[in-house]
Amino acid sequence: MTNIAVILAGGIGARVGGNIPKQLLPLQDGKSVLEHTLNAFEQSPHIHEICIVMHPDYITHAEQMLLANAWQKVRHIIPGGKERWESSVNAIRLLSERREARGNEVNLLLHDA
Repeated sequence: MTNIAVILAGGIGARVGGNIPKQLLPLQDGKSVLEHTLNAFEQSPHIHEICIVMHPDYITHAEQMLLANAWQKVRHIIPGGKERWESSVNAIRLLSERREARGNEVNLLLHDA
């Protein structure tokens, strides 16, 4: 059984305003909300893999974070949809195809970044 955390970070944070999505804004310690979320799942012994769903315009931000933090469990960074449900479906489709190819059971844990 493989537990995969799907981090839904595809929004643009329009209600917050600013130049970047709220999940990328730095907190007092300099790390973003997304980094804190990924650190928590990276450290969990119950999570085997992580999939990040990002707005297509910000995928490079997620890739840069991945390089800077050297997370080992992040296996996918995929584009989100226009709505959260579309982002969820994108991840479910990708990971379902992967499960079928590997032939093992997968639990998906959807988390709003």
